Amino acid sequence: HLMERKALQKAKLAIYASEWAAQTAIEYYQADPAKVKVVPFGANIESSKSIYEIKESIDARPSSQCKLLFLAVDWFRKGGDVALEVVRELNNLGLNAELTVVGCQPVVQDSLPSFVKPLGFISKSTKEGKEKIDRLIAESHFLILPSLADCSPIVLCEANSLGTPCLSTKVGGIPTIIRDNINGRTFETKFNVREYCDYIIQLFSNYNHYKQLALSSFNEYQSRLNWSVAGQSVRELLETLRLS
Repeated sequence: HLMERKALQKAKLAIYASEWAAQTAIEYYQADPAKVKVVPFGANIESSKSIYEIKESIDARPSSQCKLLFLAVDWFRKGGDVALEVVRELNNLGLNAELTVVGCQPVVQDSLPSFVKPLGFISKSTKEGKEKIDRLIAESHFLILPSLADCSPIVLCEANSLGTPCLSTKVGGIPTIIRDNINGRTFETKFNVREYCDYIIQLFSNYNHYKQLALSSFNEYQSRLNWSVAGQSVRELLETLRLS
């Protein structure tokens, strides 16, 4: 901690991926707020899709069924148990809902409900794996990630790159990525399953609102959550520093 504090004292610029990390540097390490900047990470998949292709993908999602995707390797820290309860309650409330789980095996006491589709770990290092993950994201209405703790989960940016809004929590760097009602919605970690359900059902009851949210999510990827924008932002900060 002493080394971190001294490094921040000597540095002319300190760039963080989230408001949470930046604020921690200021409050915990007494970094000068004037030299602390925030540049969000970009998606680790490059989407070359046009707005017209994204619109087609959104239009292809059924309005009679809600498809949610949980994409993580840690079932409990990333909130897989919460995601499962949300989808269970959606079905109880009359909205046909399905949860696809990628990256880990669901942990349940009894048998796995029929509305859960566990697909295990899919590697993005292969062409086949990357294409499958892209397809699963594109087909889903929401990426759901009710994390208990997280820094800057890039999977949220990746979901937005394919026009898929995200449902997550107000922890760590997530609120820097997800802006409520622009590219998804964040909830408190002391979750109320009904809050998730009410939000989803409200969008499905006026499906045009959902489509607008999905398009807005893609716009967030294009304008903020990609590495080209991140690289340009860092370059501009370094140029300002060089000229000062």
